[in-house]
Amino acid sequence: MKTAMQSHRDPVGERGQALVEFSISIIVFLMLLMAVFDFGRAIYTNNGLAQAAREVARTASVYQGKTDWSDEAKSTIATQKGLVPGLTLPLWKCVGSQDTNDSAGTTEKCRENSYIVVTARSTYTPISLLGFLGTINLEAKSRIQVPLSQAK
Repeated sequence: MKTAMQSHRDPVGERGQALVEFSISIIVFLMLLMAVFDFGRAIYTNNGLAQAAREVARTASVYQGKTDWSDEAKSTIATQKGLVPGLTLPLWKCVGSQDTNDSAGTTEKCRENSYIVVTARSTYTPISLLGFLGTINLEAKSRIQVPLSQAK
């Protein structure tokens, strides 16, 4: 026979408590999981942007245009735009070998012993609760020396 004391220890109330605790903890867990995925997407986009800047700089140093991108460089830019979401048209300039901070430069054909500096930009918008930060502007820069056979 059950006593009055044992009937109050029925596990029905404990199941309700476990459900409430689970519903609170699963929200926190899912928010953290979404933040981890969002952070991973941001790193992926940033790495892709850096790779795009390197590829465009490499192509632009070998195939220089007179005052604009060469056809080969335009093809590389189009490929990279397909790989990196939000990639805008990269900026470039030629700087001298002594210009270590890339402050001065022109957009004319590069001379011997000069460098092409390509700056690629993209925007990243988080989809999780990190979205309260708004759109994040990403930038990558690549500097590569012009091959001597190309600088004439």
